[in-house]
Amino acid sequence: APKRSAIRTMRMGAAGKVVCTFTTAFWPPALHMLLTDHNIFTQIWMYGQAQDQGYHVVTGYITGPGLALAEGQLRATVIRWFVEYLDLIFGWNGVQVASDS
Repeated sequence: APKRSAIRTMRMGAAGKVVCTFTTAFWPPALHMLLTDHNIFTQIWMYGQAQDQGYHVVTGYITGPGLALAEGQLRATVIRWFVEYLDLIFGWNGVQVASDS
């Protein structure tokens, strides 16, 4: 009965994503995904398969209330928010690693 109750309450809503490419991988090599408590970007995935093509891909997933915050914003604004968040996570001593990649 508890499983059936849980299944009945599960919902899948809309989601969005921001995909950015960088010339430099500024995250640890073994890191492939982050689950965050950010109010917009709840998951961040790092993809390594594009390294052979000269760039690295990072995707930020936007779900739940974060999607409502991002909707209606200019695409460039949401991308800037994402890059600034990457700088906050991976930067040090004021160095903006994502912004400079």
